Amino acid sequence: WLRRGARQRHLRVMARVSFPEEGVALVELDRPEALNALTLEGLSALAGAFAGLRRRDAAGQRVGAAVLTGRGRAFCAGIDLTAAEAVFKSDPDDPATQQRDVVREMELCEFPIIGAINGAAVTAGFEIALACDLLLAAEGAFFQDTHCRYGIMPSWGLSQKLPRLIGAGRARAVSFACLKVSAAEAERWGLVLRVVPDLQGRPAGEALLGEALGLARRVAETTAPWCGATRTSSAGACTRTSRRGARWSARQPSPTTGTPWTAPSSPRSRRGSAGSSARAAAAA
Repeated sequence: WLRRGARQRHLRVMARVSFPEEGVALVELDRPEALNALTLEGLSALAGAFAGLRRRDAAGQRVGAAVLTGRGRAFCAGIDLTAAEAVFKSDPDDPATQQRDVVREMELCEFPIIGAINGAAVTAGFEIALACDLLLAAEGAFFQDTHCRYGIMPSWGLSQKLPRLIGAGRARAVSFACLKVSAAEAERWGLVLRVVPDLQGRPAGEALLGEALGLARRVAETTAPWCGATRTSSAGACTRTSRRGARWSARQPSPTTGTPWTAPSSPRSRRGSAGSSARAAAAA
């Protein structure tokens, strides 16, 4: 019983959740001595943090936005190599494995998630960053995909998301050659919204976290149902063609009226309608 209790305390520490402002949640990976690398327990803790925020939001304790960051000098160095075998040999159909699916839990959240990338975001850490809706980065942060180096496939959508975000050629180079993408380069490519320089004489990452929380505050001030619907539609852009995405968006119910949005007809359909009307009038 004591060992179980100690393990539960360990889980709580590996992903800290706080509420610095009303409607704004802060989720921090807290294993700085290992660059926030993830073990099975760390995956469970992080997935559980977002599942808990989702339950809180559904229960009426509104979460308007969340900020995800890492403590120390890294965002997340990926899967801890000491736990890699256990992680990669997990049965995907096992309920315990599904409860550790961090990206799935993030995607189920109806509130936007802002990633404050304070350092290295490597492999699984890169995939978790891509599950965020907006990314801000510190000057010294970088992204790296090492799946090819270790002969494993990305399991959280990196191979689909990254080409759509930065272009197919760049994405192939990043993945095939395991290139490090600096924060400045990520900003030029459109992967990162903004690079936030450290303030002279202030702790590293303080300016980044302050800006991320400020952005989260502004996001949280918007009407929650509208933001959730927009997030769902925007996330689908990574997995749908533009035409399918437009049709999908048109079928979604309005958060205020409950009825589907009405998509504007295409010029071709408008021409067809006008032509049909003219022919009908001539026949009459």
